[in-house]
Formats: sequence, C-alpha cells, structure tokens
Amino acid sequence: SNVASGRYSSVTGGFINVASEFSSSISGGHSNVASAEYSSVTGGTENRATNWYASVGGGWNNTASGKHSSISGGNSNVASAKFSSVTGGFKNRATNILASVSGGRNNTASGDASSISGG
Repeated sequence: SNVASGRYSSVTGGFINVASEFSSSISGGHSNVASAEYSSVTGGTENRATNWYASVGGGWNNTASGKHSSISGGNSNVASAKFSSVTGGFKNRATNILASVSGGRNNTASGDASSISGG
C-alpha cells in the first residue's frame, strides 16, 4: 500500500510509495520515497528525493539528496549537492553546488558548477 503522511502530501499511483513531508508527492512507481518538504518522485522503482525541492523523474535506485537537486532517470545515480543534477546513465554522481552529469557511466562532477556530458 501507499502512504501519504505529510501535510498536503500525495501519492497518486503505484505501490509501496511513501510521501512523508509537507507537500511531498509521488505520482507512481514502486518503493519510492519523497521525504522532504516539496520533494517529488514521478515514477520508477526505489527512487528517493530526500531534501527540499529535490526531484527524481524515474529510473531505478536514484537519490536526489541536495536542496533543489534533480535526477531525470537512469540507474543508481546521485545528486547530493544544492542545485546539482544528473540527467541519466548509470552510477553517475553530481556532488558539488550546480554540478551536473548528462549521462554515461561512473562519472563524478565534483567541482563547483562542473559538468560532464557523458562517457
């Protein structure tokens, strides 16, 4: 079953999803967690949005843990810093403010405002 326990939180589909904070949301998928205010997961499996305004679009086992961070999809990606982003790929990490990884595999963008296009 799904759980929407935060004030104004919502879970609109899927199963075993948890939206636990103020205005957090999950649209669908399986075993997803939105555990911070205004965080969201659109779908996929085992994705986590764990900081204010963090979002995960889909994929599997992705974690958006920085404020305003985002992951569009892929597998086992992490966006852990403020305004960081990972578009997709496998095991990519954006670990500093404004860092981004567009895709590829095993990439880490660790400098301020650094970016990796793929590879």
